[in-house]
Amino acid sequence: MAKPGQKLTMTYSVKPSIIGGLLVTIGDKYVDLSIASRIKKFKETLVASV
Repeated sequence: MAKPGQKLTMTYSVKPSIIGGLLVTIGDKYVDLSIASRIKKFKETLVASV
């Protein structure tokens, strides 16, 4: 996404609520690789199958 020679500014923070993993936001794009989201999806799958 960055052009050659372009400088990038990166910020990060620690959010204990995601349990582990990471959340990445670049502009309007968003990637959720957190353990909390995986647990939520797993729980939804279990509830739907009962």
